[in-house]
Order: sequence, then structure tokens, then C-alpha cells
Amino acid sequence: MAARLLSLALFACSCAATSAQRPLECTYVYGGEEKVVHIPPTADPYGTPVVELGDRLAWKVVYVAAPEELAVVSIYTYSLSGQGPVLIHQAKYRPPFPQAGAKGFTGVHAVYEPRNSSELQYWCGWAR
Repeated sequence: MAARLLSLALFACSCAATSAQRPLECTYVYGGEEKVVHIPPTADPYGTPVVELGDRLAWKVVYVAAPEELAVVSIYTYSLSGQGPVLIHQAKYRPPFPQAGAKGFTGVHAVYEPRNSSELQYWCGWAR
């Protein structure tokens, strides 16, 4: 009986950890195209790939899930110029993460790059 209770408790803990670390699902709209990307949790935020959006914008979503005290979702948008990338938008979310609505827990963000009249819209939530 005790072994069965222990195995049930371990199973419940493993499910909670797995659901807490499920990937993000981010949708972005740029240049009239809508795309979905899945962002897995990482321990190396600097190694997270950048999504280049044409030759004007770059977008990076970083999801650090563990350790819990360092958990964060960070979203960066850069303007690309001849002098290198320039940060034009940054959003950070820390636990407890907001409740997800129709457009994820971030809601819709609209980022404008006025020099080239570029616009990026995005939202992120937990993958199903």
C-alpha cells in the first residue's frame, strides 16, 4: 500500500514538472504571413536561436524554466541595420505566469520599426 501511494505521488510530481516545462507556442505575423513557432525550455538563454524576419527585424523568444527562481520568458525584437542589431522591444514574464486568454498569456504585441515601416505582431501561450 505504501509503495503504491509513493508511486502515485512520484507520478503526480513528474506530471506537474512536465506540464510546467512544456514548450511555448508563439505566433507571429510579419509581412502578411502568420507563422507558429514552438519554444522549448532551455538552460542556455544565450544559445536560443534568433528568428530573422526578412532583412529588417529579428525576433528572439527565450524560455528558462529551471531552476524555478530563475524562470522567465523573455521576448526581444531587434531592428537590423548596417551597424548591427538594435533592441527596439523587450517583454519579460516571470512566474506565476498570467492566465492565458485567446491570444496566449502575453496578449498581442505590436512592434513598429519606423525607419523601414516594418510591423511585427506576436503572442505567446503554452503549447497544447
